[in-house]
Formats: sequence, structure tokens, C-alpha cells
Amino acid sequence: MEPPQQPQPPKPFRRPVSYSDSFFFIPSSLDPLDLSGSSLDLIASADSPTTSTTSAIVATPTQSQQPQQPQQPQPPTWVLVPLGFLFHIALISLFESTFFYLFISKSEDKGITTTVQHLVNQVTDTCPWPANQTIFLSDLLGLFINATAIQSAATAAGLQRSAYNAHIFLQAWMYTVGIGVLTLVSYSVAAYKKWLTWNRLRGILLENLGLVGMLGIYEFLFFKTVIYQYDSVSVPEIEGSILAALQQQCGLFAGTQ
Repeated sequence: MEPPQQPQPPKPFRRPVSYSDSFFFIPSSLDPLDLSGSSLDLIASADSPTTSTTSAIVATPTQSQQPQQPQQPQPPTWVLVPLGFLFHIALISLFESTFFYLFISKSEDKGITTTVQHLVNQVTDTCPWPANQTIFLSDLLGLFINATAIQSAATAAGLQRSAYNAHIFLQAWMYTVGIGVLTLVSYSVAAYKKWLTWNRLRGILLENLGLVGMLGIYEFLFFKTVIYQYDSVSVPEIEGSILAALQQQCGLFAGTQ
């Protein structure tokens, strides 16, 4: 009885194995009749890529492949600059109207009334007079002064002045409201056009509020330390002007120099 022939190893290929040759390539170390676990592990290890040669590569998107964030539309210069100026003018109009009617107008009225009061006090400080002197002076002054007409004219002038000042007061606030409405409309259009972001709006607000706030502090200090301290025409100078007018136009007090 002849001994069983041992399987001959396959002839080596002179070219790399191609999977288009219509057969499976079985390594020489694998017994095709052995389906044990070791053979199956060998097949799996032969078919699967090794860790050392084919490590996993995580593809990172390049700069061109990364999702692009939508760019915020840049406002034109002729839009952004006037927006800042417009808000600044709105604040200035509010500041000027408030400052004028709270400080300047009252200062003007106080200056005039104080000067007149100084002149009147020089006469009223000598009162009261005796009854006979009071009657005589009243009759004498009545020849030249119509007290009833003067009082009526003063009342009418006061009412007319109050009505006129109320008109210009309303006009000033109409300017402020008009500029404020124009500012709101302009900023609303800019926000609708995506020209005005919150960062830009916050920058404009902070810049102009700070500027107008410092301007208000400066104006207040300037009025307190300079304008209110200004020494205007004194009462003796006014009296000298009255005396000079009486001398030149009426011939009174001609002997005084």
C-alpha cells in the first residue's frame, strides 16, 4: 500500500495576485481542509488591514470645505456716519431746549428784574411819607404819569409775552420731537437693511451719550462759574444814562455835570 501523497505547495506567482483571476488565493500556511479556529483567524487576519499599515485617518475638512458663516452686510459710509450725527443732533436738541428754559431764560428775567428792583428800592426805601407829601407827589406825578394806563399796559404785555414764549417753547420742542422721529425712522430702516447691528448701535449710543453728558457738565460749570459771575451794567451806570437822557432831550438838571 502506497503512503498518501503529501500536498505540494503551490507554485509561486511571478506577478502580484489579482482578484480578477476568478479564484481565491490561499496562503501556503493555510490548510484548505482545516476549518479550525486558527485557520479562520488566519483568514481574517489576512483579509483585514493591519493597524500598523492602515491606521484610521480622520478626514478634517479644509478651509474651503468648512461651512461658511453668512457675512454681515457692511453699511455704506454715507449711512453709518449720518446715523451717528443724527443721534447726536437729537440729543443736543433735547439738551438745548431743556437747558435754555431751565437756566438761560430764568437768568435773563432775573437780571432785568434785579436791575429795576435796585432802582425802585432807592425810592421806596424812603417810604412811608407823611400824608400831605404823599397827596402832593401823587397829584404832581399824575400830571405826567397815567398809572391806570401803565398798569393795564403792563398786564397786557405780561400776557402777550407769556403767550409768545409759550409759542416758541412749543416750537423748540417740535424741533426736538421732529429730529427724534427722524432718528427713529432712520435707525429702523438701517436695522431692517441689516446695516445696524447691536454692537454698532451700542457703540453709537455710548459714544453720543457720553459726549452729550460731558457737554452738559461743561455747560453747567461754565454758566455757574463764568456767565452767572459776569458783572453786567451796574445800577449807577443806568442812573447816569437816565440822567444824561433827561439833560439832553428834556433840558432837566442842566446845571449838573
